[in-house]
Amino acid sequence: MSLVATLNVLNTKVAADQTDFIVYVDLADMPALFWSTVANGGGDIRCYKSDGTTELAREVVTCDTATDTGEMHIKYAGTLSSSVDTEIQIHADGTSSEPAVTATYGRNNVWTAYTMVSHMYDLTTSTVQDSTGSTTLTKATASNPNEITTTTPFRTSQSYQTQGDYIVPAAYFNHANITYQAWVRWNAWTSTASYPLAKRSSSSNGGVELKCSGATGDTHGITLRISSTWQGATGPNTDINLDTNYHVVGTYDGTSIYVYEDGVQGTVSSYSGTIPNLNIKTWIGGHVGYPSLYYTQGSIGEARVSPSALSASWIETEYNNQSSASTFYSLGGATASDNALAMCNF
Repeated sequence: MSLVATLNVLNTKVAADQTDFIVYVDLADMPALFWSTVANGGGDIRCYKSDGTTELAREVVTCDTATDTGEMHIKYAGTLSSSVDTEIQIHADGTSSEPAVTATYGRNNVWTAYTMVSHMYDLTTSTVQDSTGSTTLTKATASNPNEITTTTPFRTSQSYQTQGDYIVPAAYFNHANITYQAWVRWNAWTSTASYPLAKRSSSSNGGVELKCSGATGDTHGITLRISSTWQGATGPNTDINLDTNYHVVGTYDGTSIYVYEDGVQGTVSSYSGTIPNLNIKTWIGGHVGYPSLYYTQGSIGEARVSPSALSASWIETEYNNQSSASTFYSLGGATASDNALAMCNF
């Protein structure tokens, strides 16, 4: 294995010290040595702390040596510092194989803070990948919604345009606390509200939903609502725009509901109760109770569900990373002496 790049996470982009934070890496940022070494698909990529020996779990979503593009996520075990830059070493040899998804440093162990993570990347015509390994994701039909190259920060998303476009995880996500989050880009408003993520069967029996309120001609704001009384909180922006990327997040910690847009916290709503209707599945892009009314027109990328309420500083740091990966870190190449040492170590 050779050291092919060093990645330095800039402390000024980390809102507060984070534990086991998942760093998104846009592989298009990688230096020439990386692309002249790495195998197509990126199965040979290994990531380490600055000592070159403490390995880190990583997921390579895509790695295309024909176009020098791809997507990778690295879990930085321990503390990602908000006071000093954090170095991550990236190694490759062009031949090593992809570790098993259940391996210590394989895909599933990147996402231990989540119960669903979808990069909205198709593995087959009818399913979308879940990177936690804990559920499966099935499209409404084999071809809808469809994977698209997107202008959101990630290279792929799913395009939702009609009431028949939605994705349903097999798991129920029966969590006492919860975080819903996704990147959403609306290109039109429906006649009612839009639901990027919703766990609800009807208007009367409650659930939990991350929604964009308002129909055509109305103002549009993000809310997270819980329970049959629909206690909720709203985002900081009272009228979001079409054809604009938004990182939308809603959390519930057992006593309070929070909503964030682009890393900024909105209102806080007190609610001490349980999330009802636990045995209802969470739909992505639609609504199980009213699929003909409540759906999303636009694209959804990087949908995630966590069984805990992620902190405000975690969410802000995620937004800093995902909205502009190339300014979240700096990248350097490797020297001949670095590579000689790396070859001795492996």
